[in-house]
Amino acid sequence: MTSLYRNEILKLEDEKERVRYLLGGLNREDHTTCTYNRFWGCDLRCPTMPLEEDERLLKIYDFMEKHNIGSGTMLKFSRTLLHNRFNPYHHDLGQLIPELSKVLADYHFITIDDSYSENDYKELELMEFIIKNYDNENSTLRLLLAKYNITIIDFIILAKTSLNYKYYSGLGIERTDLSKDIADLLTTAGIHDSYEKAVEYQKKYNK
Repeated sequence: MTSLYRNEILKLEDEKERVRYLLGGLNREDHTTCTYNRFWGCDLRCPTMPLEEDERLLKIYDFMEKHNIGSGTMLKFSRTLLHNRFNPYHHDLGQLIPELSKVLADYHFITIDDSYSENDYKELELMEFIIKNYDNENSTLRLLLAKYNITIIDFIILAKTSLNYKYYSGLGIERTDLSKDIADLLTTAGIHDSYEKAVEYQKKYNK
């Protein structure tokens, strides 16, 4: 196996090969790649070794295929999970997040309790959007649920997380992927705002 720098990884065309390297940059209990445990794979100068080709990796490939997601969203979801930053729906983590957790469990990635408060930015607008669109099988919402094989609870969790900007960076390599499509859907609906507005809301809420 050959180690690659992060800018070289981003140039890889093969999604499976790219996710091997991107997840290979996450710190594991038996394989620490970064001296700063909070910032996995953050430095373009740090070379990364890919995950091994074994049954554990096949589970990741199956998960990505099932939910029609690429390497960028897989990295973003993995880092968000390991930093405990998914925003649950009334303490429900749906189906996708527990499934993701199970897929990653065999790698013993290092987890960090880096969660935020559960103050929900624009949750009322989100619920109004869902009520308005869920019964229409041809709505953008229902088409997104079908495209990525997720439940409405999965969507609420991911949308709430996106609205509160708690996703950990996927290095901007999401193209037409789940996390990006959710943000685009919310933006088109007039719900998604800038990071600055979400932070401003959080500050006012916590006073």
